[in-house]
Amino acid sequence: MKYESIINLSEKEKNAIPCVMECIEILFAAYFISINDTKHANEAYNLFCFIQNCESDIKDMI
Repeated sequence: MKYESIINLSEKEKNAIPCVMECIEILFAAYFISINDTKHANEAYNLFCFIQNCESDIKDMI
């Protein structure tokens, strides 16, 4: 099921979703670094990279 079957999004909103997801992971990484939790900081960074690599797939799912 596509997200848009539930809520309609504008083109700007659709295009912003991967960026929002990336920003969330950057915030998680920064938080985990601040509490010296490198394991979870690295996991957040890896998710950030994964999102970057899957941007077109993410947009297709919306």
